[in-house]
Amino acid sequence: MPNLINEDDCPEGLPGWLATFGDLMSLLLTFFVLLLSFSSMEEIKFQKAMGSLRGSLGVFDSEPELSQPIRILMPLVRGSVAQSQNIRKSAEELEKTLSDEGFEGDITLEGTASGLVIRIQAPVLYDVGRAVLKPSIQNALNKIGDMLILLPNEIVVQGHTDNRPIIRGDYASNWELSFQRAVNVVRYLITETNIHGRRLSAEGYGEHRTLVPNTTQENRAKNRRVEIHILYAGEVDGNLEIIAKAFEQAGVDGQRDGGGAILKKRSWEE
Repeated sequence: MPNLINEDDCPEGLPGWLATFGDLMSLLLTFFVLLLSFSSMEEIKFQKAMGSLRGSLGVFDSEPELSQPIRILMPLVRGSVAQSQNIRKSAEELEKTLSDEGFEGDITLEGTASGLVIRIQAPVLYDVGRAVLKPSIQNALNKIGDMLILLPNEIVVQGHTDNRPIIRGDYASNWELSFQRAVNVVRYLITETNIHGRRLSAEGYGEHRTLVPNTTQENRAKNRRVEIHILYAGEVDGNLEIIAKAFEQAGVDGQRDGGGAILKKRSWEE
């Protein structure tokens, strides 16, 4: 009888719960790997994602950041928007009034970066070579004064001539004539329309600031004019203040500009 080989009984396997535990550990490992991958996300992508989320909810913890700055171009003007609109409205009303009075073409209004210019052609203001105001222009100056008195702005009256020399008369040169013409307009605005003298100044430029070349008689007529400048309120340049102070100490209020002498009277009240 053959000998029987005794086989050892196989030991029992691992407990059944261990397989479930192993699966749980695998899931936990996968979860932590995912957490690690999220934590290493690029900061830019994360910020974009958070920005989209906050934007969709309508909530921002801070001001949104821009990749490039925005450049805002503003016109180079001295005055505020409200000031500009106020002057423009007054100018439109004055332009209509002067047109109704028959001064269309002789008196023009022009907006500039520094304010408003009321340009009056010399023939309606003065006789040739003279600086005495014509009676026919007084009504127009009254209308202009009615507008100016309602505005707080500084007013500069400029006199201009053409390039023809003065042969005879009360004035030795064009710049003296131009200055006296500006002075007479300023004096009229003060005495007849009650504009405060502190707001007014007169300047004479002679033939040195032309609108058009003095090549024809028509062009010379355009250059003979008086301009009333209504200036936007703004700070005075420091260099100009120093120059003005120096002239004041010397007893003269004037300067030279563009090859021509300019006389200025800054204040019209003693």
